[in-house]
Amino acid sequence: MSRRKQVDISPLVQFLNSIHPLTSEVEDYIQANCHAIRVKRGEHLLKAGEICDKYYFVMKGLLRAYILFGNKEITTWMNTENQLVTSIRSMSNQEPAKENIQAVEDAELVVIPYTTLAYLYENSVEINVIGRVILQVYYADAEARAFISRIPNAEMRYQHFIESRPDLVNRAPLKYIASYLGMTEETLSRLRSKKKKA
Repeated sequence: MSRRKQVDISPLVQFLNSIHPLTSEVEDYIQANCHAIRVKRGEHLLKAGEICDKYYFVMKGLLRAYILFGNKEITTWMNTENQLVTSIRSMSNQEPAKENIQAVEDAELVVIPYTTLAYLYENSVEINVIGRVILQVYYADAEARAFISRIPNAEMRYQHFIESRPDLVNRAPLKYIASYLGMTEETLSRLRSKKKKA
């Protein structure tokens, strides 16, 4: 179960300031209206069918999103520290999510409620600038995922993953990397062994 944690959420403020400087008023509003939580490995932040009403800033840990195809889980993204995660379509349109968001590791997150973000968009020019930059990052990440899924050769997909997500190669569980790359764990294990011998 997610638990509120009374900690300093300045990593989020620092992250936003790195994109565009915030006024002290905006910083104060964020401090007053966002909060930190701890989640355990395996815990869900969002399940398919629910409406996403939060952004999560990852201070510590690894999260993934997945969809269910029959009984099979297909990992669609994995994010780590200093990244924002949400179900962007569900959040933007306030419609039921098609994906699940799960903690792969014990994690510490800052929760940014939808209502807080909506207020900031209405009242802060700098948050509008920051939001545009973050959406560009989301779009670029989605484009990268679409690209990797179209590489026809499993070995080339894995090589692209190594080059584009070196932070995950030895961190994410093998089954999630394999699912993300659209291959079996056996194929991925064979490719890893081949890389080590090369």
